[in-house]
Amino acid sequence: MDVKAREGDLYRVIRVFGCEFALYYGYYDERERQSQYSEPIPIYPDFHALPRYTADGYPFVTAMQDACQHFMGAHAEDGCHGCAHYRHGEEFLGICCHRERRRCPKTMTEHIIMNKQPNNNMEETNA
Repeated sequence: MDVKAREGDLYRVIRVFGCEFALYYGYYDERERQSQYSEPIPIYPDFHALPRYTADGYPFVTAMQDACQHFMGAHAEDGCHGCAHYRHGEEFLGICCHRERRRCPKTMTEHIIMNKQPNNNMEETNA
């Protein structure tokens, strides 16, 4: 018997480039939530709204987020996944390695403080 995921259920915890992200099932918009045909899906961090960085200063991105002005690839509509600067981590999470998007490396304490997520649908800890 298959048990269907419910909104708020833990999908999985992903460790990528020194940070952990807890991904939960949910909906990206209210229209999906109200549809009788829609089921909760894993929700990935919105790094545009809540930027996160590695200890070395590289910004986290999702493979499917919109390409930025530094996109270098064949089809910008493919998102970050199609960019030469994208470094794949786990599932749809990765980092952008373009030098202009990198922040100066932080001390470990600054890195931990900077990567705390207030959103209770996503949790991040640093090990």
